[in-house]
Amino acid sequence: MSCEVEVKVNNRRQKFVLNKIAKQANSSVWFEDGNTVILATLTYNPDEIVEEDFVPFVVQYVERAYAVGRIPAGFVKREQKPGDFETLSARIVDRSLRPLFPKDYAYNTIMTLMTFSADENSDLQLSAMHAAAACMYLSDLPFTKMVYAVRITRINGEYIINPTLTELERGDFNLFVTGSKDELLMIEYASQGQKEVEIIPVEDVLLDGTPVENTIEKYSINEISEDELIKVLEIAQKAIKEGANVYEEALKEFKKEPKSITAPFKVMANLEHIKLVANILEENSLEEILKFFVENMEFNGPFHASNLGDMLEAATIVDRFDLDIATKYHLACAPLTLKSPYIISAYESYIHALEKSEIKNESFTYLKYYYIYPLFVGFISLLFYVFLRNKRGTA
Repeated sequence: MSCEVEVKVNNRRQKFVLNKIAKQANSSVWFEDGNTVILATLTYNPDEIVEEDFVPFVVQYVERAYAVGRIPAGFVKREQKPGDFETLSARIVDRSLRPLFPKDYAYNTIMTLMTFSADENSDLQLSAMHAAAACMYLSDLPFTKMVYAVRITRINGEYIINPTLTELERGDFNLFVTGSKDELLMIEYASQGQKEVEIIPVEDVLLDGTPVENTIEKYSINEISEDELIKVLEIAQKAIKEGANVYEEALKEFKKEPKSITAPFKVMANLEHIKLVANILEENSLEEILKFFVENMEFNGPFHASNLGDMLEAATIVDRFDLDIATKYHLACAPLTLKSPYIISAYESYIHALEKSEIKNESFTYLKYYYIYPLFVGFISLLFYVFLRNKRGTA
């Protein structure tokens, strides 16, 4: 069931339309601020875990020409790729929301912001941030903090919160701050030098004494002191706290029940971990150690987890011989980490030699079969490839 929520905060009247558009998304917000209309949607995939060590969060900010009543002109009458403003706006939202994700969050998450309407005085970055914050708060992700953003400038010594773009151009600086009720999340500051024009009348004899106006342009840097910056940040924090409280009070009854998302415990199954488990279990069987990893934690070794079955199969082979656990681990990893037919061929030859003569764990034998033979075969193959290429070029 769709609903509308209207709020008034920091001299801005805004409206949130919920559950009316993009119902298949996990959460969606139709945000209106004056003539500005932005649709924010959030989707994530709880069935797939990202193995890489980063937060898989993507923000897409999209503008369309119809938002200002225009049709793309030129030879290609289509929307172009995202410009610098769109990229920077997406980064502002990303930097503000990314710190709130739980530790080890590993689900692909996409936030899409699309501008449907805007006018000349619309602060689209501010509106996009508010729409994204409300969308994230209303989802079933474990987010309990409401994020709010303010933009502050100074005109003739007076601080203005959320100025129009016309006022922002006349301001001394451009400060964009995002945060929650109890902390600041992102600060972006730019000093804006103002131009002063002085008109000086000058008599020019070439124009029969008619006075000619000459202009002198002066630029001011508008630097602010550290104490003044702290004062402005305090004003921003107060406005953020007020806005976050108003948003949270208006939207808390529509928030979905947060899901219990338990991030998987990841471990790098490198040689040291293999040795550690071997000592704890007093086990010299690589197959049993790998099975322990599979049963007790997510296996995230120096190869993709999809190859774990191949390594278990290799472990059953190397466990037949009287080798230490380090050699077994290297042998089982060889055909997986080095995707080369020559390496796999040398590996199979070494296994065949072990099965035939029951070679013990001698360092030279291990070095010879694991490194020297593959490198020699690869070098000969490279020379043969160069020979064929030269012969083909001379033909």
